[in-house]
Amino acid sequence: MPKVIGSLDPRGDNTINWIINASLQLLLKYKVCISSTFNVGVDDRIIRFRWKLCKGSTLDECYDPPEYKDVWRLILCCIHENSSITWNYKISFFKNDKMLHTRIHNCTFSAAHREELIFIVFSDKIDQNRSISFN
Repeated sequence: MPKVIGSLDPRGDNTINWIINASLQLLLKYKVCISSTFNVGVDDRIIRFRWKLCKGSTLDECYDPPEYKDVWRLILCCIHENSSITWNYKISFFKNDKMLHTRIHNCTFSAAHREELIFIVFSDKIDQNRSISFN
């Protein structure tokens, strides 16, 4: 299993941005079912990210390793341990300088709301020219 190597900036969105970018890089490079867990401290809060590459919209439709190479869904499972946190992020996919599609999500987590699943349409035919930004 390929490992993510790098330093994490614990000062807010840069950390989350780095995690998402590194995870997408791994998915694009290896095109395998990666289930990785990252524990990150943001302002004394712990956020755990778990990625899994799936063909369908549920965890039951995951393949390890994946047997299909058409359109996949990238499931981002966020577990927030201590207090609530809310952020918006936008992921845009580009191919040949043309934006294919954009997904905007708003996430709110609290101690009572332990887990949230966010589905992002993902295709292995999309090149690595993409934009990830936080608001």
